[in-house]
Amino acid sequence: MKLHQSLNFFSLVILGCLSACNPQGHQAPLSIRSGNLIGGSVADPKDYPATIRLISGCTAAKVAPKLILTAAHCVVDLHTGDIRANYQTDSKIGIQYGSKTYTDFVVETLPHESFVNAVKAANAAGNSPNNVSKDSYDVAFIVVRENLTDIGEAEIDLNKVLVTDPLIVGGYGCEDHLGGTTPSPRHYKAGETYAVDIDALAGARGNYSSRSVQQSIFQHNILTAAQKFDSAVPSICPGDSGGPVYRANDHLAIVGVNSYYSFNDESGISTTNWHTRLSNLKTWVLDIVDARGE
Repeated sequence: MKLHQSLNFFSLVILGCLSACNPQGHQAPLSIRSGNLIGGSVADPKDYPATIRLISGCTAAKVAPKLILTAAHCVVDLHTGDIRANYQTDSKIGIQYGSKTYTDFVVETLPHESFVNAVKAANAAGNSPNNVSKDSYDVAFIVVRENLTDIGEAEIDLNKVLVTDPLIVGGYGCEDHLGGTTPSPRHYKAGETYAVDIDALAGARGNYSSRSVQQSIFQHNILTAAQKFDSAVPSICPGDSGGPVYRANDHLAIVGVNSYYSFNDESGISTTNWHTRLSNLKTWVLDIVDARGE
């Protein structure tokens, strides 16, 4: 597995930052694809050779021969904070790549500790654990037994994502609105958007109105423009969770993981997409890759 990061003691390639001139944050000079995702388009698997679907419901990416990257909320039981039964050691998991399906077996599932602790704390306080990604890192690795060689491998880019950087989001989820239809058979959709700043959370419904909560969201997540912010870009939807966020110029450079979203109305279409900030997790990522990224 290759990693893009800026630590001096690793002689690795550093991706240059891409930015679009966009002081207002509402439009960027991107080549926007039209179609599905909620926005976006059905993608050729050859264009995103590491992106997969976990048959149990989430999107993911292969980042080493036996290592899969996804969202923690895909593998953690939100009622207990424990690993879900179907991601425990020796469990058989189904994997979709393009139109093909495969099976593999779990060796170990490794959610980020902050997410597990946030789930347990929310339950102990009688609060909903559904949006704990606002103040934790919603990301996990799954170590599997076999190397599915038909599926490619992506790189984890540990460089920071800057506001207005163009990015690609996607997943195997629903295509019209929260609670809407999910295609059958499932297919991967992707579309270009761009990173936005904390002010994009203005007017968000739910308990996201305070500046301290917004700062926590922005600390833990890359925010990207979604359809209710800019109608030309895609919104993620259930089933897209865990999907990789790529640099727009490199479909193998992952900078984030789909985690959550915010809404400004009742349409079920998000205003911002949230993606776990991998650049904040250098030590955790490097430790796991070093030990298990064979």
